Amino acid sequence: MNPFLVIGYEEGLFCDREAETDTLLRSLSNRRNTCIISPRRLGKTALIHHVFAQLKNWVCVYVDLNRCNNLDDFLKTLGSALANVPQANKLSLLQLLTSLKFSVEADPLTGQFNVGFNLVKPGDSKRPVSELLKALATHKKVVIALDEFQQVLSFPDSQVEGWLRSEAQLHHSIRFIYSGSHQRVLNEMFGSNKRPFYHSAELMRLGCMDKSIYVNFIVYHFKKGRKAISRETAGFIYDYCFGFTAYIQQICNHLYDLLEKNITEELTLRVVGNLLTQYEPFYLKIKKPLSVIQFRALVAIARMKKVYSVTGNEFMSHAKLTNASSASKTVNSLLKYDLIYADTDNKGKEFYSIDDVLFIRWLERFGV
Repeated sequence: MNPFLVIGYEEGLFCDREAETDTLLRSLSNRRNTCIISPRRLGKTALIHHVFAQLKNWVCVYVDLNRCNNLDDFLKTLGSALANVPQANKLSLLQLLTSLKFSVEADPLTGQFNVGFNLVKPGDSKRPVSELLKALATHKKVVIALDEFQQVLSFPDSQVEGWLRSEAQLHHSIRFIYSGSHQRVLNEMFGSNKRPFYHSAELMRLGCMDKSIYVNFIVYHFKKGRKAISRETAGFIYDYCFGFTAYIQQICNHLYDLLEKNITEELTLRVVGNLLTQYEPFYLKIKKPLSVIQFRALVAIARMKKVYSVTGNEFMSHAKLTNASSASKTVNSLLKYDLIYADTDNKGKEFYSIDDVLFIRWLERFGV
């Protein structure tokens, strides 16, 4: 079996994150909530499932809010997650879901339950969510992970943030792990004293994994599969992906799949070239609605990797911009389209970057 997972989680194939795992376990056991903040594709979800695997006597619920556009979507997603919790009393939960006018159907292929609902009053989703949390709170040890938590701010109901905070406070047996990739939004949600979730969770900033540890992991699993890879080549893969876990795993997965027994940098670049060819139609679709100025700015950010000042000479020169106001407006539009993200470094300085490594490598091919 290919040891470099690109989908899902398997405990024996999880690399490191020992300090983060220990921090989360201690926080949960001491009744503290945690908010994990990091760019996408750095392994937040895998870390959550790794922590869940250590909690043998807990009811662990993972809810992905990425595709939730309103409270009804959240209710269905939460209901589906609860219906598939193995540790809880599934019969009682399924009965509760049915009593709340949910429709519960098992997927014949996966065996997983999918939940829908037909509420008496459309749009009135708060009461069923409250009932589900109340039922879950009857268990002594419960943790609910709400992934891409910043998505709740896009819900039409402007009061949902405050209401969710109130619900979280009601149930002392439930611990929450909030996680997301929109750093500025989450910093505001949990760091501003004007917001409902202010200081309601400890902040954990998830960075890149230690290079030497990841190199050891890569070399070990290739060797175990009777393939040779040098530490230099493994380090090259790490650096090429800027330490982003998902892309390192993806490239190693494809390399492991090849018939070649000796993995080299040349072979790695060939695999990357094939991936870029595969994804190019999607990247061209992203490029199409952008103005010339927006695309030049995007290419400049890709080439610079981190942009600390959008009105600075270096960035404006790379993007061929002459107006500081236009530069700020352009970067803000790219943030709005979710093509770039804003973060702060270890010294607290804000910068802008792109978190899709393959997209960066594709953009680098363009001149500006």
